[in-house]
Amino acid sequence: MTPAVRPEPEAAPARSAYLSWGYRRIGVSHPWDDAPLYDCMVRPLR
Repeated sequence: MTPAVRPEPEAAPARSAYLSWGYRRIGVSHPWDDAPLYDCMVRPLR
């Protein structure tokens, strides 16, 4: 699964949770015109 984490400040707890679960940011997504940039995150399979 590759989550796209919202960029707004209120999404900081979700971003912190994904990082604590081993996800890392690999880039950004801009899914449509006028959309904010979303952090794309992945986690290695073990």
